[in-house]
Amino acid sequence: HYFIQSNLRMFAKCRQWRSLQSNAVRSLTSYGVINDDILSLISRIVGPENLTVSESARNLHGTDESFHPTQPPDAVVTPLSTEHVAEVMKICNRHCIPVIPFGTGTGFEGGVGAMYGGLCLALHKMTEIVEVNATDFDATVRAGVTRHQLNDWIKGDGLHFPIDPGAGASVCGMCSTSASGTNAVRYGTMRENVINMEVVLADGTVLHTAGQGRRPKKTSCGYNLTNLFVGSEGTLGVITQATVRLHGIPEATAAAICSFDTVHHAVDTVVQILQCGLPMARIEFLNADMITACNSFSDLSIPVGPTLFLEFTGSPVRVSFLTYAAIVNVGFFEHTSNKQQLTLLNHVRNLSHNLRRGREFQMILLNIFVPLYQIQLLHGGRGNFETGFDISGLFQSGVEEQAMVAEELCTDNGGDNFTWATEHHEREKLWKARHNCW
Repeated sequence: HYFIQSNLRMFAKCRQWRSLQSNAVRSLTSYGVINDDILSLISRIVGPENLTVSESARNLHGTDESFHPTQPPDAVVTPLSTEHVAEVMKICNRHCIPVIPFGTGTGFEGGVGAMYGGLCLALHKMTEIVEVNATDFDATVRAGVTRHQLNDWIKGDGLHFPIDPGAGASVCGMCSTSASGTNAVRYGTMRENVINMEVVLADGTVLHTAGQGRRPKKTSCGYNLTNLFVGSEGTLGVITQATVRLHGIPEATAAAICSFDTVHHAVDTVVQILQCGLPMARIEFLNADMITACNSFSDLSIPVGPTLFLEFTGSPVRVSFLTYAAIVNVGFFEHTSNKQQLTLLNHVRNLSHNLRRGREFQMILLNIFVPLYQIQLLHGGRGNFETGFDISGLFQSGVEEQAMVAEELCTDNGGDNFTWATEHHEREKLWKARHNCW
């Protein structure tokens, strides 16, 4: 009897909750309409030249690169500052007007479609690069700055912003969508490269996710608001400014292509490359259909089949650990169950993370663990011996060494037609073909 009563009470609560949910949904979809009075208020804030209701402008800002049909907003506003965004958000909040932030329109998910009409905030005029801290490896940019503009600005300092989704996206738009791209294997996604953001909330409140003017490299204090807004796609607020991590431009770069008979062999190669700790900048897998599209669109002649696109970056010192494996006969690029080889392999992998990047670096100490019966006269009680390698003058072409190792690994897994290039225009042609094949 008690069980039945409890369930009846729970059922009643569920019905009540569902009723509340339905009312909430109905209230959320009962949006206000933009009338002349609202347009007049917004025009006084941003200026009449930054407000339009023309059909062409509304259609342009109601679609992106996706297949979704155009869903135009009722008006398009082009704010020039965070203050403009905040004041416009206050007006829209009072009148229940939906707001859709718009960066460069390069998304693939239809996120800029105005399903319920409303106001589009086109942020492309907020193009100020606020601050570049070359010694701290970070930069602060406004909402309209694209990744190309940022890279052009900082390349003189030997720095670059590596997140590359393959389009002329704005940096804040990339924060909003948590963009990644082909460099993610080396540098991570936007989530790992955003330090702080300025966000305007629905009621016009301006929020700094890590504190105003702060650029912490890491923090364990309080809520991680930065990662809350990264990937929120405009649903929690309008990102008007972002502080992002920068990285040094690699000393040398090479790109490679390798074809395989089967998808399985190509995937196995990727796994082995990552397991070996090879410092790859990009690894991209394309199936036969994608290669056909690449060849058709970019006028290339890549053999049609499962294919890997690879890019190597770094300095001679960074890749010198590949030689240590050969010296101690690890069998570096093969799967093995031999405990001695696995131990040596793991040590070489760990060593790669500790290599210093400066050119003054001359010596590496290698502490190798092997079974006791094979090291009779060396540190026999501990099962290890120490070896020093003088790397002065070695591997002046470290990227070429990486390419050779990757070629050998691809060949061992049935790959062929391995070609690579170091010239910038050749590498750009390769990655542009990969992006354009869509």
